[in-house]
Amino acid sequence: MIVRTWRTRFDPNQKDRLVAYANDVSLPVLSTHEGVCGVLFFLKDDEWVTMTLWETPEAIGRLDDDPEYRRIVDGILELGVLGTEQSVEIFEYEGGTPIRPPSKTS
Repeated sequence: MIVRTWRTRFDPNQKDRLVAYANDVSLPVLSTHEGVCGVLFFLKDDEWVTMTLWETPEAIGRLDDDPEYRRIVDGILELGVLGTEQSVEIFEYEGGTPIRPPSKTS
């Protein structure tokens, strides 16, 4: 399994719009992409992280060629809530397992 993280800053005053877009638009597209094992969203203050879990690096490689993925990227940029810098990191899974689904605290 491979973990891909996408990080960006965002306008905290627009948090509700970003969270709604992530859950209503990004999640349905990402979660049905071939090779995806999981999609998680995190935030802290003005930092946003999208973490996707993948079966293979090749599956991640197909992401940029997917028109639906391009649509959600264009849409989130058009919201006008993100900072100018974004970064992507890729990690290889080395062990561990979720004990239970987390409960939402906010």
